Amino acid sequence: MENENKLKKGLTAVINKGVKILKVEELATEFKELNATLLDATLKRKREIKIFLFCFFAIAIALIVVASFFDYEIATRLYNPQAVIATSRTWLQFPTFSAVTVLFVALFTWASRKRKSKDKKEGKRGYSLFVMLASLMFGMAFSTVKIWNFSQINFENITETLFLNGWWLFALIGIALFWLIILGFRFINDNILKKIIYFLLILVLIWGLSYAVAFVFKIVWARARYVDIFYSEVTTGFTHWFNPNFSYFEFNLRNSAFFSGHTIVVAVWMLLLLLPTIFNIKNKVVVTILFIIPFLMLALITYLSMVAGRHYFSDMVFAIVTVAVVSLLFIRFIIFRGKIGKNHKKEVASSKNDND
Repeated sequence: MENENKLKKGLTAVINKGVKILKVEELATEFKELNATLLDATLKRKREIKIFLFCFFAIAIALIVVASFFDYEIATRLYNPQAVIATSRTWLQFPTFSAVTVLFVALFTWASRKRKSKDKKEGKRGYSLFVMLASLMFGMAFSTVKIWNFSQINFENITETLFLNGWWLFALIGIALFWLIILGFRFINDNILKKIIYFLLILVLIWGLSYAVAFVFKIVWARARYVDIFYSEVTTGFTHWFNPNFSYFEFNLRNSAFFSGHTIVVAVWMLLLLLPTIFNIKNKVVVTILFIIPFLMLALITYLSMVAGRHYFSDMVFAIVTVAVVSLLFIRFIIFRGKIGKNHKKEVASSKNDND
């Protein structure tokens, strides 16, 4: 009992220290303003958003119907084990993985600017240590893309994997990119910095929630991948998306096609649609590019995953729909806290009366 109390006190102290160091309270105040801006923009364009969502989900339902009948045929036609391009799908995940590192760098940059002068010396040491460790971690993360794509890890001769296969070069490139990010933040003002933190925090949280949903489905459905069926490395054979195997104890990487984790990681970039509102972007060309980019990424990850034989078409569609649904629920109930429609109008009316 005493040990539990000590552990609770220790954890509480660490959390409080982290909240103090990162100036979370100040950020929370800034985020309330950004939430209000996003809500107002949503209410002004409510009709356009409804039309877009209707079209999005109508297309998704149509694609699910197509997948219900032609999932295996599409996979058979697109599968190409000789295609070198299929291995490049891992690179499409890297922007999302990088977002976590960039978020922490942005948070520590924000904290270092807001810290009082008497705490700056202590803060600089902590910030320097964080930057050094984070740059190494970022380099390691970047280098794993090289290992996954172009070589196999040889545990019997790890030196060959780490040095002869060019892993170290990719690690250095990753570290260099990290330091470019650090230097870049020096030229960003506080207003832009808080918006970057706000956007990346939303993106990372929605990614985590969506992936948790996907993981549950992977375990319950235990759907065999096309490539493993092709090489007879699994005994379950092909199953439709509407036919879960419920093989909890047989779950492994070969029986985890439904639905696509890679697509979840890429699909969170649909949140780029929020950027024009968050950063007050008026340029129509930029807004159009931000609209097109996520859907191009999704088309590419869908194609490459099926060329590699890792997923069926339905795996991709359900992953995209999951991210869309999680995003809508997160924005509605976490960011807007249900303050939309009639509830928001009542609040606005009451606040005007108070002011009068």
